[in-house]
Amino acid sequence: MTVFPVINTRQGINTFLYLLSRYVRPVMDPVRTQGQIEKAARKAVEALYGTDIRNLKIRSLFSLPNEQKRESWDAQVVFLLNNLQYAVDLTIQEKDGLITNARLIDTMNLL
Repeated sequence: MTVFPVINTRQGINTFLYLLSRYVRPVMDPVRTQGQIEKAARKAVEALYGTDIRNLKIRSLFSLPNEQKRESWDAQVVFLLNNLQYAVDLTIQEKDGLITNARLIDTMNLL
């Protein structure tokens, strides 16, 4: 027995699958352009450091493993938080925008 007894019928299963496909979005969209990479990086940085970040910029961007066979992006981003400048390195998968690696590179006081 399932939580929703109507799912045991063929019509119930079809209705459930329709509602699932209609109202549940994929986790992340593919990232292919610099704007999409910046959007994925912003989501990751906000998840790690909170929503009070300012001036998020991509400092450097490389494709991994190489330009001909690109699977992911290595993006180094900088942003301001509480009068400190942070530099964070992110590895972003191209096919779904998932972050597979994030590391803090540097924290600097503003002059």
